[in-house]
Amino acid sequence: PKRGLLPTLGLYTTLAIVVGAVIGSGIFKKPAVMAEVTGSPELMLFVWVLAGVLTLFGALSNAEVASMIPETGGQYVYFDKMYGKFIAFMYGWALLAVIQTGSIASIAYVFAEYSQEFSALVLPRFSKDIEQSITFTIPFIGKFFPLENIGVKAITIGVILFLSFVNYLGVRFGGRISVIFTVAKVLAILVLVGFGFAYSDGSVVNLSTDAVSFSSDTKIMFAGIVGALSAAFWSY
Repeated sequence: PKRGLLPTLGLYTTLAIVVGAVIGSGIFKKPAVMAEVTGSPELMLFVWVLAGVLTLFGALSNAEVASMIPETGGQYVYFDKMYGKFIAFMYGWALLAVIQTGSIASIAYVFAEYSQEFSALVLPRFSKDIEQSITFTIPFIGKFFPLENIGVKAITIGVILFLSFVNYLGVRFGGRISVIFTVAKVLAILVLVGFGFAYSDGSVVNLSTDAVSFSSDTKIMFAGIVGALSAAFWSY
């Protein structure tokens, strides 16, 4: 008999994993960045809609390919069937070295930052001299200080190790943890929306009031839309 992965998660756990993957750090972190670079609520809402439509096109395309190639392996298998082994091989290594690795690190780092902001936890830090004693530069990206904000980075590393161990314990156990985190994220969003309507002095006028820094210059607006799109795509 043909062997493959065992479907042990079930419908609700699978839905929770998908919803949890969609509701990530972006929706909590990126709206402020988008508002800053666009300076206009109408422009910001336009970017959300545009990014959502493009993301939906990508999701539908991926779903169509998945129905045509119902094999385990995801994108790697799709690229192998459509473009050949070399493209699939390069994608696999890019996923390992940059795509998935960077995503995991950034999401865990945002979690660590928020754990410091929304708790009485005071994370340790080195002095400025020690933080700046070790540095390296990546061309076209910038300068990095590995010892800077060491407490947040320590929590980031700990979260990645903890979740790696959770997944090591088994698919079902990892699925249960995913359900817990997904419920927590959905509740957090509902609480934020509820408090926004119940305890804020908001007004519909805010949906059409531009920021003081807003510029109607075409080039500046285009740059703002591109920057906001990048943030919106990360959220989606």
